[in-house]
Parts: sequence; C-alpha cells; structure tokens
Amino acid sequence: MVRPVLCDDNLSALPVKYQDHIIGRYIAEDVPLLDANSGFEPQSFDGGTHERWSKIMRGPWRFGYDELKERREVKGMMALLRYAGVRPKKMQVYCMIGHEPMAACLQRIEEIIAWGGEPYVQRNMKLNAPEKIPWVRHDWTIERLAAMARWANRRIWRYAKFSEYDANTKTSRVANDNQTRLIA
Repeated sequence: MVRPVLCDDNLSALPVKYQDHIIGRYIAEDVPLLDANSGFEPQSFDGGTHERWSKIMRGPWRFGYDELKERREVKGMMALLRYAGVRPKKMQVYCMIGHEPMAACLQRIEEIIAWGGEPYVQRNMKLNAPEKIPWVRHDWTIERLAAMARWANRRIWRYAKFSEYDANTKTSRVANDNQTRLIA
C-alpha cells in the first residue's frame, strides 16, 4: 500500500527501473504523491526524471542548494521545472545557511528567488548536537542566522532586501519608512 508522502534519500538517483516501479504502484492504487519529502538531487535530475514523476507528483518539487559549487546543477533543474510550467511555490529549494560565509549564503537565497523558486532556509547544525543550536562558523552569529532564516522563510524578501530587514521589528526599514509616511 502506498501513501501520499514518500520519504527517500534521493528519488532522482534511483535506477530508472525502480523509479518506474514506484510510480507504477502509485498509479495502480490511484494515490497522488502529495509530498516527496526527501526530494530530488539536482545532480541527477533531468527531463526524464521530471516526465516520470510528474505523472503522480501533486506536491512541491523539493531539492537542496547547500553550497555555491552546486550552482550550475540547481540553476539547470530550476530552468527545467520553470519550462515545464512548475509554479514558484511548487519549487521548494532547501538552502542551508551557516556552512559558508554569510555573503555566499545570501547569494544562494537570492539566486533561488531570481531563478523562480521559493527558498526554505535551514540553519546548519551538527548532526550529533545534543541541543538544536546552530553551528556558528565563518562570519555568522546566532542572531544573524536567525534573522536570515526568518527573512527568507517568512517571505519578507518579497517586500525588502535582506540589507533592509530589521530583525527587531520583523519588517524592513523601507516598509517602516513608507508606513510612517502613510500615517503622517
């Protein structure tokens, strides 16, 4: 029996024959795939992968962009999905922050947005951390990690650049200035 949520490490890296087997089971049981939780990897995703999985996929296309070295593959996957008519909300790109310097992480978030996707930002944590406290490296602080994650995940980027974001008011300085002008 298949379920509407499928968890796997990397669906696009599975042998095509096994992908077809999984998809066939969903079709035979008339169950839509609402969430491929662990998602796809841009390095192994191509037009064939999209064609196969789009027969049953009803949820977001999940994949990661964790380092700048993945740029070419992520951009290609996003272009393929956009060309196929996938809406930005259905392109959910996990973006790890803290693993690289702040400027590199912000660049990846901005690229996801520019390429037509929705970033879902996660702070880098050690796998064996006894508490859910982000691993602070490079030029980051706990506060900067929280602010960037909040700015991205609350979609404040739709209204303000990160440089304009004021984490204390959870809005932007530009929005505050405009609001003040409207009230006055």
